[in-house]
Amino acid sequence: MAEGFLTVSEEHFLAGRLKEAYHMAKLALSLDPNNTVIDRYTAVYRIHLAATKKHPITGEIDWYNVLGVQPDDPDHRVCHGFRKMANFIDHYNLCAAGADSAYELISRAVEILADPCSRAKFNQR
Repeated sequence: MAEGFLTVSEEHFLAGRLKEAYHMAKLALSLDPNNTVIDRYTAVYRIHLAATKKHPITGEIDWYNVLGVQPDDPDHRVCHGFRKMANFIDHYNLCAAGADSAYELISRAVEILADPCSRAKFNQR
């Protein structure tokens, strides 16, 4: 049954319905909480969903949310968040449609947030 929800979540993702994809993946995960594949798909959809939530004034992506870290986290925590997420979604071995682009999103996030100068500029916006 969980695999059915995962299939539906992938269909939602491919149709651009990110909230629905994430919701269905979370339902699949609730049915089979020890299934790491479902957990990884859920992470991919969470990254994409986070990238759609933009700052109301600047319209920029909240890179902290994409990476799953807090604005007051030190640089090493940001890098750790990237490595953890990159290893978890493993875009080379995960068949989720959005795995490659999720990796690109977290890579962009760590580019901005791990460098003190670009992070300071991002925080000022």
